[in-house]
Amino acid sequence: MILPKPKSNQLFNEKIYLHSEMEAYSDAGDQYCKKALTVLNILLTEINVVIKSGVNGNLSFMYSDTSFVKKEAYHIEFRDEKVIVTYGDELGARNAAISLYGLIEKDDKGYFFKACNMTDFPDSEYRGLMLDLGRKFVPVEEIKITIVQMAKAKYNTLRLHLLESDHNPMQSDVYPQLNETKRRQYTKNELREIVDFAALFGLEVIPELEMPAHSLFLIDRMEELKCRTKHVDPSRWAICLGSEKTYEIMGNMIKELTEIFPGEYIHIGTDELEFTDVYKRLKLWPTWDDCELCNKLSERERLRGDRELFYYFVRRIYEIITSLGKKMMMWNDSIDCTVSPPLPRDIRIQFWRVAEKGRGPASGSMQRFLEEGFQVVNSYYPETYLDDYIEETKLLKWNPNATPESTDEVKHLILGGEMCTWGPDNHYERTLPSAVFMFGDKLWNHSDREATSEYRQVLTKAVLGLQTPANFDVFESLGCCVLPLDKVKMGKPHIVNRSKAELQANLKILQALVENNASGQAAAGVYMKCIQYVINEILEINNGKDF
Repeated sequence: MILPKPKSNQLFNEKIYLHSEMEAYSDAGDQYCKKALTVLNILLTEINVVIKSGVNGNLSFMYSDTSFVKKEAYHIEFRDEKVIVTYGDELGARNAAISLYGLIEKDDKGYFFKACNMTDFPDSEYRGLMLDLGRKFVPVEEIKITIVQMAKAKYNTLRLHLLESDHNPMQSDVYPQLNETKRRQYTKNELREIVDFAALFGLEVIPELEMPAHSLFLIDRMEELKCRTKHVDPSRWAICLGSEKTYEIMGNMIKELTEIFPGEYIHIGTDELEFTDVYKRLKLWPTWDDCELCNKLSERERLRGDRELFYYFVRRIYEIITSLGKKMMMWNDSIDCTVSPPLPRDIRIQFWRVAEKGRGPASGSMQRFLEEGFQVVNSYYPETYLDDYIEETKLLKWNPNATPESTDEVKHLILGGEMCTWGPDNHYERTLPSAVFMFGDKLWNHSDREATSEYRQVLTKAVLGLQTPANFDVFESLGCCVLPLDKVKMGKPHIVNRSKAELQANLKILQALVENNASGQAAAGVYMKCIQYVINEILEINNGKDF
């Protein structure tokens, strides 16, 4: 078994052993093979194996434009002591390389490919993960570790949340005042480094520029974005939609993004326009209805109320983005989909909630967005937000087509799902490594899972790397596969049924992985802390008695 779980995989007893230098045959002009071998060789550095293009090797990479109907599909077959890999596109070749990596095992003679006959393709077209760089600076090298984990789990999209209420994490040349922040920013070269590294592993990076709300940082530094109100103080939460200066500034910021992010999509946020039910002292809502410029625009364009004014804004930003050769993505919760919204249907909708009363249109459903013809990415927060919500038992049964409910006639418009890691939560260092693989597995293959011993062992190897001892199950020592989403709790000691000596033996295994520079050494180091936490908690429960 490997993760993500293939559609079909027949295993055999034959083995093909790996050597320090190996050859792989492919057609001379096959760039897909070249990129796939680059990925595979990066992953194989931990066991000092290099696979070069050649004519006499045990591996054969074959491009076929007629063998596959599904995108990203591939086939791996072991025949006459050779590994034959077939694919129909670039990501199909990458996915095959990732599966070859997953098939590597070790015995007394060394590392080997486990013989199989595998046919595979993804159930979800969009398989994404969001990193919240607006609320926490994540070092570039840590982002690269996450990118490698994502590639191993066969994701194809990394989304970066790049602007928040109190910080702009990207240095700007167009508006230097946006660099006036107490927190560390990313240089443009650092962001390009992230984009290039992600592209190496087959991941598109989508930047998110939050607008028109969550704009305190922008408005504090750019007075021209404030509404010109008559009777109330202008909002510091939402920018003015009636001023042409707003569209000039947003256009320049978007253009600056496109110079760094060459991908197909730009995400414009648009979530949480208002909090009229809470935070009343901070006045976290627009003041468009009292704004001289917004009122003039509404009168000229015959817009009725804030919702139609918001739609006008979205259409203007859409025109800016499409004029730059890009496509647009946005959150759903400010769109009233109980009626047909006047928005272009090629906007990609990211569904995360139906707004509560006082926080936007408090009715509608994902079903309605699908009925209206929008393509939807499922980020329904109770099931996809790792900050406070993902639960192991629910995740094992979840898939992006299951909930929120939708009819079979429109499910084809659900592109897939995205796991979101909002906020600066300290638990991500221990929760993210396993969650990346578990969530990615459910995006790739929608069938249900159970956290059996085999599943936990495969997950352990996926997270910790090829040097992981056979049948090692680190999650049994932690009491769970998705660790607690908590600042203090680092495991579930009340579930762990192992002696102190067994837990200490597992600590030694993890220590060896750290010392030997295993690909999952960072996670191994964190899991050591978690197991020690479990030991200490059990000792406290037992009043200091050994166990």
